[in-house]
Amino acid sequence: MNLTDMLTAATTGTATLTDSNGATAQITATMAARLWTAIADDRTALSLYGLPEVGKLSVTGEDCAESDAPIVKIGNTLRYMLDGDDALFRLCAAPGCAGESTGATLLTRVCTNHLNVILPGMLPAAGDDIRPGDREDAAKESRQKRLDSWEAEIDERERNAAGDRRVLAQLRQGD
Repeated sequence: MNLTDMLTAATTGTATLTDSNGATAQITATMAARLWTAIADDRTALSLYGLPEVGKLSVTGEDCAESDAPIVKIGNTLRYMLDGDDALFRLCAAPGCAGESTGATLLTRVCTNHLNVILPGMLPAAGDDIRPGDREDAAKESRQKRLDSWEAEIDERERNAAGDRRVLAQLRQGD
């Protein structure tokens, strides 16, 4: 089902997702709305404009064994855990991993256990060009790139917060 169909079904009752093992989870209107918002935000933040419009993205149940916290896959690209009506967690991009992603950019869509996963393009294309130690060096470089990207995200949030605090201080002084 696509996201529009899921939101419609959830607002008129409850939408049901089924995973490949036959387990089902009920999706409420609040869960569907949170998911829509997260997908729209991530589609913009990650520049995933090659994906269809948000409402047309397919929603599939990846793991519905925990019916109150199902894991869903969106368009075979994004993964989320819907934890009741209260929370939504962006999950690691590694298939089957339930770890929360470290950040919001494409480089940080992994959990701390998958920071060493080699990024595409970091090793030579031909297998005979790979020398001993190349995979280990690529894993270190991948981890460093991901950590640098996460640090840049944190720095940007700190700059935004500092700017907000300056504006707040100016407004307080004007009282």
